[in-house]
Amino acid sequence: MPQPKNVFVTGATGFLGSQLSFRLLEQGHRVRILARSSRTTSARERVEQTLRDVAGVSEADAALSPLFARLEVFEGDISQPGLGLNDAARALVTASTDEVWHCAASLSFAEEDRAEIFRMNIGGTEHLLPIVEQTPSRRLQHISTAYVAGNRPDIAKETEIDVGQTFKNPYEESKCRSELLIAEAHRKGLV
Repeated sequence: MPQPKNVFVTGATGFLGSQLSFRLLEQGHRVRILARSSRTTSARERVEQTLRDVAGVSEADAALSPLFARLEVFEGDISQPGLGLNDAARALVTASTDEVWHCAASLSFAEEDRAEIFRMNIGGTEHLLPIVEQTPSRRLQHISTAYVAGNRPDIAKETEIDVGQTFKNPYEESKCRSELLIAEAHRKGLV
C-alpha cells in the first residue's frame, strides 16, 4: 500500500467525487472533504450518507467506521472566497494537504442557470487555486470534461484548450474557462 496521504476533495457528494473519496478512504488515506449542509442535514451527515450509498451499506452498518475515522468534513462552499472556510480550517487544509482533487461543479446546461454555473465552475476554481498554492505540494487534480472542446470542426487536443471555439451552453464555456485558469496557474508554477 502506498504511503497514506492527506487528500482534500471538493464535490464529494457528487458521483465522481463520492467514488473517489470512498476509494481513497479504502486505500488508507486521510480524506478531507469540503461540503455544504442542507436545511435539514449537516455537511458531515450528507457526506457520510453519500459514502454509505457508494458502499451499499445502511446507516446501522458499522462497516464504514474505520473509514469514517479518517474522514474530516469541512463546511464550506467553492463559490465563496477562501471556500467559505473559517481561518482554522483553512490553515489546517493549507498546512497539511498532500493533494487536492477538484470534483465540484454545476452540471446544468441551462442558459437560465448561467450565473450559477459560472459562479460554481469558474468562481469555484478561482477560489480553490489560492488554497492549492498554499499547500506544501501544490498538487491539484482537476476533474474536467470533453465539453471544453465546444464546437470545433477539427480534432480537440488536450494541449489546445482555447482555439476560439464556440459553445453550445454555459456549462461548456464555464468548464473551458476553468481549464484556462488552471493552465495559467500551472504555467506560472503556482500549481
